[in-house]
Amino acid sequence: MERPSQVVPTVGFSVEKFVLDGMALTVVDMSGQEKYVKLWESFYKDIQAVVFVVDSADRARLSAAKALLDSVLERPELEHLPLLVFANKADLVHALPAVQVAQVLAVDRPGKRRAWHISASSALTGQGLEEGIKWLRDRLRNR
Repeated sequence: MERPSQVVPTVGFSVEKFVLDGMALTVVDMSGQEKYVKLWESFYKDIQAVVFVVDSADRARLSAAKALLDSVLERPELEHLPLLVFANKADLVHALPAVQVAQVLAVDRPGKRRAWHISASSALTGQGLEEGIKWLRDRLRNR
């Protein structure tokens, strides 16, 4: 897989289609900027998993990321979908470990039957991306 030399945050949304181990996937990459979040729910009825990317090096914005994730996970139509969290920018020395990011985001919610996984990742180096996508592939195959 070719690695980007620069990663640019998503503005609006983009749609990517690819095949992974014989499984056709369509990924809708949605911006987390406030003005675009309202667009998210127009895609909820058709999704089979939630992938949430958080900047693990930006401690100041983790509480805002948690609030945003909470608003997604509280949706009844998404209640039993697998959740994959990429704790991005794990290659930076001041990034929080994935375990701490999972605790801050409270992804392990008592009483909820949601499969979830968090992967320390770097969009720039590719670290953790394959691990996370393979976990998600396995969850989708077992549905």
